[in-house]
Amino acid sequence: MLQPPYEEELLEIPIPEELPLLPVRDLVIFPYMVFPIFVGRPFSIKAIEEAIENYDRYIFLSLQKDKDIEEPRGNDLYQTGTVATILRMMRLDDDRIKILSSGSCKRKDTGTEKRG
Repeated sequence: MLQPPYEEELLEIPIPEELPLLPVRDLVIFPYMVFPIFVGRPFSIKAIEEAIENYDRYIFLSLQKDKDIEEPRGNDLYQTGTVATILRMMRLDDDRIKILSSGSCKRKDTGTEKRG
């Protein structure tokens, strides 16, 4: 097998242990997937702002089990989700936010995610 003339070191990006939680209603984001998300719930907007200001744009995305629940808690969410990076954020005229997110890695919620 041919080897390149140099060894490339893999850079490991440190992801904070605690992250803001963004429940998503009908979308599963996988690692390496880039996808827009429209956000309107106040606690979700707060989680996005917190991620941008204090967590290097990292946020924990977890799918809601029932999309009709307006304020999901604990058992309303799947425990396994995706750590995502917020690539872009745009405030819309109707007070919602549109983010472009990129899945970074899969993670199990260990209770360290900050709930809005």
